[in-house]
Amino acid sequence: MRIAAVERFAHPSRRCDPARVATPDDEVVVWDLSIPDGGPFESVRDVIRAAREWAALPVPLRRRWRLLRLGAGMSGWRRAALVRVPAWVRALRAQEVDEVACFSARDFGLAHQLAEETDRPCRVVLDHGTQYYGEFAFEHLAVIPYAYWLHEQGRLRFTASTRDTRCLYYFSPSHTEVDVERGYVPITEYPVGERGEHTYDRRGFPAALDTSRWTPPPYRDVYGGDPRFRWPKPPVVPRSPVGLQAARWR
Repeated sequence: MRIAAVERFAHPSRRCDPARVATPDDEVVVWDLSIPDGGPFESVRDVIRAAREWAALPVPLRRRWRLLRLGAGMSGWRRAALVRVPAWVRALRAQEVDEVACFSARDFGLAHQLAEETDRPCRVVLDHGTQYYGEFAFEHLAVIPYAYWLHEQGRLRFTASTRDTRCLYYFSPSHTEVDVERGYVPITEYPVGERGEHTYDRRGFPAALDTSRWTPPPYRDVYGGDPRFRWPKPPVVPRSPVGLQAARWR
């Protein structure tokens, strides 16, 4: 089987690991929406060529318009979608690809639209596991509670994080530690992550914590009897909606 992994981001935390979307007998091809920066003439040539390809695309007009709308609505990837989607649709129509996969389908209707060409649902990595090498606080806020929620639903297959994190994911059936340095990585793909206007925009966080797919692991029950975790004073929990939920972490 040939699987196309449609990628929006460059950071490894937000890309498909081929082992998560395919078996050893499958072939994974990468359809990347990132385009290297080029000069203005290259951009004009790309747009002219893409316009011709869109006009000749062998799909109904309504479907073509929907693909264009979904591509134009993507923040930061509009030109990439305009230039590359026609070739992907032709490959799908020629049955050169059997399935489509993506890391997260959130705000990514284009991936689902491409998958419809295969008559199979889009394979979404985050539906069955988590992969995050970014900020430690963001991992505790969004990634680990989502992974534990998947675990409670019987859907968790894997987790991946940085070194020395196995204890945080004790519930994972398959945890991978990757020896990389942490850095800022947005959490917009996770249920509690919201897109802001700027990278560090405070408005990028929800006003209220959505707990529909958010369950912190019961660390207190699991590690409470360990003599290594004893402090002279109890941990401080802020008096806020997030803080009240965080009390379950103690």
